Amino acid sequence: MIATLGLFICLVYLQVIRSLRQGAKIKSLEWDLSTITAGDYTVEFNIYSNAYKNWKQNEYIQGGAFSDGIAPVTAYKKALIAEIESTLSSLMMQKRSTYDDHSLRRKSTRRVHEEQKKVFDTIQVADIIFAYDNSNLINLLKKRGTAIANLKFDEMRKVEKEIDVLINDEFDKLTEPVSAFIIFEEEDGVIVALEESETNEDAQIMGQRMKFKPATEPTNIIWENRHITVIQMYLRLIFVTIISGILLALSFWAIFLTQVKAINADSTFPPTTDCAAIETNYGT
Repeated sequence: MIATLGLFICLVYLQVIRSLRQGAKIKSLEWDLSTITAGDYTVEFNIYSNAYKNWKQNEYIQGGAFSDGIAPVTAYKKALIAEIESTLSSLMMQKRSTYDDHSLRRKSTRRVHEEQKKVFDTIQVADIIFAYDNSNLINLLKKRGTAIANLKFDEMRKVEKEIDVLINDEFDKLTEPVSAFIIFEEEDGVIVALEESETNEDAQIMGQRMKFKPATEPTNIIWENRHITVIQMYLRLIFVTIISGILLALSFWAIFLTQVKAINADSTFPPTTDCAAIETNYGT
């Protein structure tokens, strides 16, 4: 009975969590369709470390941008914009029958004025915002800010020294972009980018496969976590699942042992025992 009740409670808990997640997802979709934000014009592009280092060595240093005093990330941003616009525009022109006026109008559900909808001959990028593997630096800056707010200036100076050491030792790592948020001039750019990245596995961007995904809303981005890869996320999910399974198994085992002890106690001292007769025969 106890084990059945425990199993029922677990199932109810899982169903409640599932319902809450589905409800939150539906509300998020409703809000997304009824509002226009920067996320509607943005896609995310993960930057592989090897591809970036190859570009830096072959294009940035040997191409002359280094000797001209241009920062690596500035040169990379300029090259990335040019390659995205060129690649997506070329793919769109090759599939003009797919990306016709009617198709883009049908997919651009967030636009309000029909007379303003049109097909552009080229895809244009408005801006690119990079995310970096700088979680350690951000955490130290938070620690420094907390020390200043609490008027602990000795601790602040100690943290500032840690920041200086980190920057000196890991400058290249801190300034290497790990992902890019690509903001297009028109929503058509997002449509073409997402569809081509799903259907065209041969397309390349900056020495790696062209793979875009819908961007998170700017207010939901945790910048210090952008360096976490998909593999790392799945490994963490597997770890959490295993720990949860172990805890669930231990809880069932505890319930089982408790029920076994209760059964043993009932068999040793059955409820039909005539206590009055035992007291009469043997005394108290």
